[in-house]
Amino acid sequence: MAQNSPDNSEETPRPPGFVQQDKESARLWLREDYQDLLLSLPVEEPARLARHNPAPLSGRGVIGLVNVDKDGEKEKLIIRPYLRGGLMGRLFHDRYFDDGRAINELELYREAQKRGIPSLEVLGAVTRPCRGMGYRHGIITRYLEDVHDLAAVLLNIRDEKQRRAAMREAGRVIRVMHDQGFNHPDLNIKNVLVRFRADEDESDDSAVEAWVIDFDRGHFVTGALDESARRGNLMRLIRSFVKFHKKAPGAVTFREPLELAHGYFAGEPKERMAFLDLARRALKKSLRIRLTSWRAKADG
Repeated sequence: MAQNSPDNSEETPRPPGFVQQDKESARLWLREDYQDLLLSLPVEEPARLARHNPAPLSGRGVIGLVNVDKDGEKEKLIIRPYLRGGLMGRLFHDRYFDDGRAINELELYREAQKRGIPSLEVLGAVTRPCRGMGYRHGIITRYLEDVHDLAAVLLNIRDEKQRRAAMREAGRVIRVMHDQGFNHPDLNIKNVLVRFRADEDESDDSAVEAWVIDFDRGHFVTGALDESARRGNLMRLIRSFVKFHKKAPGAVTFREPLELAHGYFAGEPKERMAFLDLARRALKKSLRIRLTSWRAKADG
C-alpha cells in the first residue's frame, strides 16, 4: 500500500522559536537553537531511535535517551514515541488518526512553561504518516536527571519524610497546574515526577522538586480550572494509587494520598476534607482504611 506524504500545501502554523522541516516522509517541528543537532539524528523515526537508544525509564513502551554535544556541553535528550493504551492500544498500537497530536503537545508544553507550570522542556515534535492510513508521532524533550515518578517513590523510597515531602510537593505542583487552567484528564502516578535535592534537609518539603508530564490529552481553559474538572483529575490520580496498590501490595498506604491532599489544599482544611471524603470511598475497600483513622490523620 502506498505511504502518505506530508501535505506541503497546508503547513501547520509553527510555534515561535521553532522551525518546521520535512525529512523523508516525516514532518518535524524543531526548536531553532537545536535544529542542526536534531537534524543530525534520525528523529524522523522516533520508535526506531528509541529502540536503538533505550532509556532506563519505566513507562508505556520504549523511550529513547540520546547523549549529544551541544556547543561543547554534554546533554541528554528524551525521544518518546507515542503509544496507545488499553483496548485502542491492542488494536492500533502506535497508529493515530489525527495528524496534530505531537505538535499540539509541543504547544501545550510551551504554554505550560509560560504559565509557570513545572513541566518538561520541549525541543521538538515529529509526525510521520503510516502506510495506508494514520500517523505515528514522537516528542523530544530535555532529560531530567535523577527523577522518580510517584510509582517509583511508592515502591522504592522507604524513608517516611522523603515520601511525605514528595507527595506534598506533587500536590502543590498539581494545584499550580489547575490554578493556571490546565485540564490533565490522564493524571496518574506515572506522569508526576519528583527529584530529591541532596543538599537540602530531607525533612523539609522544599527538599523536593516536582514536574507534571504527558500533556498530549489535555488542554488549557480560560482562567483557573473549575471544581468539577479538578475533582475529575484528582480522582483519576487517586484511582491510579488504588491500581498500583493491587499491582504492588503494601506499596501504598492512606498516608500518600493524604499528604498529596495536604500539598494541594494547603491552607484550605474544609476543601481538603471534602476531597478526602471522596477519596476515602475509592481507597477504603482496597487499602482497608477506617474512617476514624483517616479523619484523625487528615485533621492533623
